Parts: sequence; C-alpha cells; structure tokens
Amino acid sequence: MLPLFTSGRARLVDSRKLVTQFATLERRTSAGGRDSVDHGRNSHDDLCNAVAGALTLLSVDQIGMCQLATRYMERTGRIMRPRFTLAGLV
Repeated sequence: MLPLFTSGRARLVDSRKLVTQFATLERRTSAGGRDSVDHGRNSHDDLCNAVAGALTLLSVDQIGMCQLATRYMERTGRIMRPRFTLAGLV
C-alpha cells in the first residue's frame, strides 16, 4: 500500500479518525521472524483496515475508482457503500 501513497496514486481522506488509526498501528516481529501489523492496546483499526483493503483491491487496475471515491467522500463527508461483493471480483 505504501507505494500507492509515495507515487501519488492515492491519498488519504482528511479524517482525524483515519489518520489516528494509521498512525497508531504497531509492527511486531514474531519469534519465527514473521512481521505483523496490528492496533495497539486500547486502539482500533477497523477504518484503516477497510481503507487499506479498498486501496489494495482498487489499485490492481482501477486506481481511478479510488480517486472518484476519495472525491465523493471529500465533497459529501460520507463513506461510499460498495455495491459488489468480494466473490464478484476475480
């Protein structure tokens, strides 16, 4: 997901809750050397997980849809509800 931001192909909506959730994520390395990223104690990550998932799905070939959704959310202050299921995406 980081390359989408550094290349300028995606940007976060100006949402304090979203920025806070991304900023408070913690990276941990297990004894086996595997990394995981999760929210810290008494924190949440529901919104940033949803955004990360949407960006990942849309970045495959549809980054324009991401930009459209971002503009919609900026203008209305509402989150777009998807009209498709993950099973419908192949």
